[in-house]
Amino acid sequence: MMSRVDPLLTFACVVRNEAGVLAAFHSRLSGEVQSLPTAIEMLYVDDGSDDGTDQVLRRIAIEDHRVRVLRLSRPFGCHGSTSAALVHALGDATILMLGTRAPLSVIPALLDCWREGFELVWAMRPQEVGLDNAGWWARCAAFISRKLKLPMFEEVEVGLFSKRVVDLYRSLPHRDEHVPSTLASYGFPQTTINVSELEICREPRSRREILLALGERLVDYSIVPVRLVSGIGVLLGIVAFLYSLVIIFRSIFFSLGDYGWPSQAITILFLGSAQMISLGIIVEYVWRIFQQTRQAPRYIIKERLGVSVRPLPSSWTMDPHDLDASSVAIKGEGARAASLANG
Repeated sequence: MMSRVDPLLTFACVVRNEAGVLAAFHSRLSGEVQSLPTAIEMLYVDDGSDDGTDQVLRRIAIEDHRVRVLRLSRPFGCHGSTSAALVHALGDATILMLGTRAPLSVIPALLDCWREGFELVWAMRPQEVGLDNAGWWARCAAFISRKLKLPMFEEVEVGLFSKRVVDLYRSLPHRDEHVPSTLASYGFPQTTINVSELEICREPRSRREILLALGERLVDYSIVPVRLVSGIGVLLGIVAFLYSLVIIFRSIFFSLGDYGWPSQAITILFLGSAQMISLGIIVEYVWRIFQQTRQAPRYIIKERLGVSVRPLPSSWTMDPHDLDASSVAIKGEGARAASLANG
């Protein structure tokens, strides 16, 4: 049993098709954490890789007793894999890395902020780095995001979360939401560390990715699109009413008829396009409601490797809609690891 004065840190990393660089990344991570005066566990989530990543993880789990591995049955994407990592993280603090290109040099700064009392610490790409390469309209997207107070539009490289934040996330039924944005919306004390340009290992997001991210944040965390649709409907109603007054006025006082079929066709096409746009926005919300109500699994665990450094708490229960189809149950992890070590 681990004492309270000896905290456990979980380093959770989501990987997919990274067999060629995974061993080197694990070596770098081990070098970064070896001087930390705390107990360490490393949790790798394999998001349905098909390039031999599972074999590399198997060897790492055998050679390093601090490593646990969750292999998902298929690619569940960023939402599912990061959910699996957070749900199964047992540390007093969890450092989440999205891939093997995460800058590891920020780990000491993350831990310093955590010891100062912050429960969420974000290591982010500076906003100007991510947006200058994407053009002025991406900067407009960021401006809209800030004005509407949408969470976490910037590039997140690494994040640290306290046990209380992770426990809260585990207890809530989130589905298909941007995990960093969801955690940021909880309102716990948080701070940001800017990752220098030299430490950034992956390319900035493209214009398309930035605009898609803005659209997802708008639908997930804002009522503005629905109110915009309502405003457009009211505006079109006013325009139609004024246009009808113009036609009546011309007919009564100037004995002039309507403008003919071109004006009618333009009006119909305009109204039709407004209706289609409105329906598209509404369907986005309906689709998210459907995703929540059908409660499809965020992830399915196919296989577990390694032994937990800390026993699972007695109150720990898995979301019944997140499936564990691994051949070894949670309580059998010790026997599984022993057989791997002997074999």
